[in-house]
Amino acid sequence: MREDSYVISTVARELNAEIDRLAAQVDLFWEQEAAFHTKAGLDEALSLVEFGSGPGYYSARLMERFPDLNLTCIEIDKVLTDHAEAMLAQCGFNQVQVRTDSITANRLPDLSYDASLARLLIEHLADPLEGLQEMQRILKPNGLAIVIDNDFSLHTLTYPEIPELAELFEAYCASRRSQGGSPRIGRRLPNLLEEAGFVDIHFDIVVAHNALTGDDIFLASEGVGIPAKLVEEGYLCSKTLATISRKWRDMLQSRPHTIMRKLCIASGRKPE
Repeated sequence: MREDSYVISTVARELNAEIDRLAAQVDLFWEQEAAFHTKAGLDEALSLVEFGSGPGYYSARLMERFPDLNLTCIEIDKVLTDHAEAMLAQCGFNQVQVRTDSITANRLPDLSYDASLARLLIEHLADPLEGLQEMQRILKPNGLAIVIDNDFSLHTLTYPEIPELAELFEAYCASRRSQGGSPRIGRRLPNLLEEAGFVDIHFDIVVAHNALTGDDIFLASEGVGIPAKLVEEGYLCSKTLATISRKWRDMLQSRPHTIMRKLCIASGRKPE
């Protein structure tokens, strides 16, 4: 079994659509996440390892905001590292190192980096604590770790309400748990960081709201590929998905309407 519960070729029905969704997911929360990074002290770091770097969109955002970073990207899925290398080169970030490797077998040296970051990765690990311990192992004393993850009890909310979304998220959670993931791990991040040996722990929840971002970015970040896959795998009833689709269209046509989504974000320091 893989060490993580997210494999892009099996989670999504259509590869390019899922990569586009991941890019929109970056844009949806970026400004708030970047503010957290600065407050946590990432702007003072010279070297950063981004674990679970995916198709490279978050890596590009990091380089745009923190251009002096010596960035190393670690991603287990070669489909995504190939995409990241090409995209980062196209953006002019040729100095970024992209490696196809796992967080728990990354071969990075001990005590070598100022910061480590994992975004939407720890929730997919069979052993989240092992991943966090690797994030700490590579850090210099007082090095910074930042972890960003979902908690699917705090996921997308709408007005007018769509009660059936709860069934969709429960189906997603069941699918991820069957593959060893922890889709409600967001609430546990401070506890896990402490258990992994970090100190000076901070925690926040960032919120995206369509009244501030507009609808388009939400629609792009949600997509239909994963729900359709859940139906194919038997985790979600096709009738429920049809109801969600109808009520989602109705919600978008109502004035005013609300779409809100949350992410959990935490930081800690390696002891001196």
